[in-house]
Amino acid sequence: MSTLSQISNVSSGNVDITAKVIGAGSVFQDTCNVCLVKAYDIMLTSKVAKPTWEEDTFTANFAFIIESIFEEEELPYSVFYQQHQITEAILKGTERPQKAKKMDIVFATFSRPKLSYGIEAKIIAESDLGKRNANYLCKEYIISGVDRFVNGTYNMDGCMIGYVVSGVPDNIIVKINHVLTSLDRGEEKVGNKHDIHGHVSCYVSNHAGFSLQHMLFLFN
Repeated sequence: MSTLSQISNVSSGNVDITAKVIGAGSVFQDTCNVCLVKAYDIMLTSKVAKPTWEEDTFTANFAFIIESIFEEEELPYSVFYQQHQITEAILKGTERPQKAKKMDIVFATFSRPKLSYGIEAKIIAESDLGKRNANYLCKEYIISGVDRFVNGTYNMDGCMIGYVVSGVPDNIIVKINHVLTSLDRGEEKVGNKHDIHGHVSCYVSNHAGFSLQHMLFLFN
């Protein structure tokens, strides 16, 4: 795992320094993603997670375990659970602070450059499970998840994670892409399957000006 000892303390100002900042951000994000996978492996080993859990219960467990990983690895990161995102409208008083959306998990560095990486999490399913409608969940994954990155509600780098409570990740990606197609957004389809730290259910979607990482974790 990469650590922040590999990241120089730099500030913006010229091309060389900007390149260092970009490199620092890449190492930071890669390390955060590896920590997500490690946290998932710990949850599976502990056998504590249940597919009937609420979304926030999954997220709280991820945040708690990741914080312990940071301590064990002596990584100078902090992790925040459900952090409110303060917008320009809120600061200007044209929108009430109570309207602020909450990013499920936010990673941040202590050192310079100051870096943040946000995680938006959603429960998803291939087939209906109890009162959970699979089609509705896949649509919410886009509308209340991906689109918060697309429309700038979440003004930071980040990724999507899906808590899979029924079915197979690849099949759920097909359902998510069907939603995008139905919204005339086929060019944003989720694909490019790859692995992160041995976790194979990782994908990427491309949007205007940026790419978004997706990590699906199976809990059925």
